[in-house]
Amino acid sequence: MYTHPEEHDFTWEGFGLGEDNRPHEAVFSYIYQYDDKELYFSHSIWGRNHVRIQIVEAGIKLTDIYWGEALESITFMGENEEKFIRVVLKDEEKEMKVFYHPKPRIIFSLLEK
Repeated sequence: MYTHPEEHDFTWEGFGLGEDNRPHEAVFSYIYQYDDKELYFSHSIWGRNHVRIQIVEAGIKLTDIYWGEALESITFMGENEEKFIRVVLKDEEKEMKVFYHPKPRIIFSLLEK
């Protein structure tokens, strides 16, 4: 099990429920909408944990990332005017920052542990 925000945390940050949201199957999906794009963020807490991030513009997937490795944590963070979701892998030296405000983008990094 890994630490992660609850549904009300996503709602507080401006996300709505995504079409793939299936709490009974432990899959949680959220959407952050922009004027011209959507950012989808999904994660699963059962079995082999995973996150999936999609950026869609005019019905076309610009990005579709499935990170199916053991997760350590998912947390909301912010730097200056930017807000992002930080995803850290367990026993790995990797993280992913999913920026959602003011515009969507994704950054992968190596961590020093």
